[in-house]
Amino acid sequence: MGMRPKPTRLKILAGKPGHHPLNLREPQPAIPTELPEPPLLLSRVARKEWERIGGVLLSLRILTELDLSALAAYSVVYGRWVEAENDLRRRGVMVP
Repeated sequence: MGMRPKPTRLKILAGKPGHHPLNLREPQPAIPTELPEPPLLLSRVARKEWERIGGVLLSLRILTELDLSALAAYSVVYGRWVEAENDLRRRGVMVP
């Protein structure tokens, strides 16, 4: 089976160390020009994280349409983590 080929974009970032020709016909996912609106299901904290990390990924031009679901899932988990930490600070750790 062998090693999976490295995407052309990563070869360019690495400086093409193998000096092999690049596959310029490789399928490319669409890169949004602006961050889409966050999904409605996100909490306030999760929406802020969507904007923060999404903006960083967008500015680096590494956010694609294929990443939006993963960004939403990450934002949900981040929001839950922040809310859980805030609850622990307010109520303390409860041990049965």
